[in-house]
Amino acid sequence: MERTLSASGFQMRLADTPAKLAQLEKLPQRRILRQMKDGQPVFLYADATDCKCLYMGGERAHRRYEELVARERLSTQNEAQSMASEDDYLNIDDFGEWGPMW
Repeated sequence: MERTLSASGFQMRLADTPAKLAQLEKLPQRRILRQMKDGQPVFLYADATDCKCLYMGGERAHRRYEELVARERLSTQNEAQSMASEDDYLNIDDFGEWGPMW
């Protein structure tokens, strides 16, 4: 998740003081939140346990994030379908020279 956020253009800010960490802990954790600042949307992702950081991005970064997530899902689906189709062609009799398989 953090790698995808960074690749999308989100900026990471460390909670490097007790006050920042306390603020970070008040936010919903590990999900993207949409806030408005000066009439513009700002997207936040808080992680107070692992990286102790806040990812922040604008509309462009969020759009890019959504595109990357969709691309990763599609890639995973294609990989799963590819593996299934390879299994469809597997004929256990073709492995006779290898000896018993089980």
